[in-house]
Amino acid sequence: MNKLTWKDLIEASGVIAIVASLIFVGMELQQSREIAIADIYQQKTAILIDQLSFGMPPEAVFVARRKLRAGEELDSDDQYAIFLATAARVAYWENNHFQYQVGLMSEEQWDASRRSIALRANDDAFLEAWEDEQHTVRKSFADEVNKILREAAQD
Repeated sequence: MNKLTWKDLIEASGVIAIVASLIFVGMELQQSREIAIADIYQQKTAILIDQLSFGMPPEAVFVARRKLRAGEELDSDDQYAIFLATAARVAYWENNHFQYQVGLMSEEQWDASRRSIALRANDDAFLEAWEDEQHTVRKSFADEVNKILREAAQD
């Protein structure tokens, strides 16, 4: 009887080891999937930023920002440059938010993006562009940006 009990224990421990290894493989597959999705998201963001940048000369945003700071009137090209720059910035932040949500960006890194967003709380040109852009991003990101902007405006 003792030999049968030992045999049963060894078989049971073998089954437990197999189940544990299958769970581990499943977790690795899930992690690989999340990394692949995050990589695709990163590539999509890079393509979008490239496309937005293609529509304006590199100095256009700097000229428009200088005019804004000086209180000068913006022409339609300046307004378009500000809009494109804002759309590119929003795409960058959204990618950061997604990377943070799936655990591929640290809290410290996401906090840097949060601070960057908060700096725009009193930027009328940004806020105007954000009104249009917030409907083109993931809801969780739009909610987060609106929360950051509300908190920053109260400070």
